[in-house]
Amino acid sequence: MRVGRVITCECGFDARAADDEGLVAAVRRHAAEAHCMPLSHDEALLLVFHAELAAQPTTPRDHRPHRKGRAMTKVLGDDFSQGKGAKAAPNWKVLSLGSGHWTQKPAEAFADGIGFAFGTTPDPRLFLTTHPGSGLLGDLTGKTLTATITITGTATAFADFFGGGTPTDPTANAACPTPASVRLYFEDSTNGPFTPDTAGWSRQWWSTPQAYTLTSLVGNILTLTVPLDTANWSNRGFELASDVPTDFAAAVATVGAVGVSFGGGCFLPTGSMPTDGTASFVLKSYSVS
Repeated sequence: MRVGRVITCECGFDARAADDEGLVAAVRRHAAEAHCMPLSHDEALLLVFHAELAAQPTTPRDHRPHRKGRAMTKVLGDDFSQGKGAKAAPNWKVLSLGSGHWTQKPAEAFADGIGFAFGTTPDPRLFLTTHPGSGLLGDLTGKTLTATITITGTATAFADFFGGGTPTDPTANAACPTPASVRLYFEDSTNGPFTPDTAGWSRQWWSTPQAYTLTSLVGNILTLTVPLDTANWSNRGFELASDVPTDFAAAVATVGAVGVSFGGGCFLPTGSMPTDGTASFVLKSYSVS
């Protein structure tokens, strides 16, 4: 039995368990008993995952001086500005939720980018970097995010966990017909909890409505460009940035992760998968300007 799985609440309480499910149960119990805060299983699981992600070591920042006249735009750090996908791949990761557990693995290097291969379940939720030397994090006030992306493979249709149906139930969650899509994503670097209220929801942001359906990306190279302003983003609680501008501004000023998110239906990070054929997502460039 594994021991030592710990997540610390901002009140100082340590929730401990032998595995993820035990830790989720402990987090939910403490939130309800100590803070009168009911958490769903997925909300508690997300807290556990982010705590584990934040605890992992990061690669030291590259302190080499910049050459005069160098463009200010950072395209996947120096790696992609020079076409070196294999160097960038270890600094990006795909985050998946399947069978009640969050997992992560490094990106794969492709000939013209980095990414991952979709599987037969809609597990991939986020593809992002938290690498401090990427040049893509920190105070991004007044900046714009841009991603150039494509999908390779033979797939012609995709589904997400809730909307768009599943291979066994094509009518699943028919009330939310938004197709499986990819959109830009960022989150702040605050060390506080992901709570189910505006403060917690506003730690994670998705470009809204700017997105591409996954089917539109197959065999096509498309670019998403979204300014970091209140007209173009919504948080985990489906609040528009224009409705909570102070929270949005605080997140933009302390960005700790950037990337893209996959999903559809009623929610944003609901994962995606091809329902026929094979598919690999390829990120060709990601920039802050």
